[in-house]
Amino acid sequence: KQDAYTIVRLGHDVQRTPTDKRAGQVPSWNHEMRFKVPNEQENLLKISVFNEDSKAPDLIGDCAIDLTAIWRAHEYDSWFDLKYKGKPAGEIYAELTFY
Repeated sequence: KQDAYTIVRLGHDVQRTPTDKRAGQVPSWNHEMRFKVPNEQENLLKISVFNEDSKAPDLIGDCAIDLTAIWRAHEYDSWFDLKYKGKPAGEIYAELTFY
């Protein structure tokens, strides 16, 4: 049983999804986040997935999305590979929209 949540970082802005209680191997958040991007220097979106534990959260996996090419498209959605200690740890689907 996993109670999964994500932490998403863009520069100094850090946001968290609600915990998907009893998510098992297939958590789902359907959670919208908005980041203010003052300039295109902040071009690395970091997503970390954790299992909420009573003692300390356990990292399931993470990924970094280079936004450089995505800025021009304004919209992009895809599956992104999660890694844990350099090894495959699953995938996460993200829809990105830039205004």
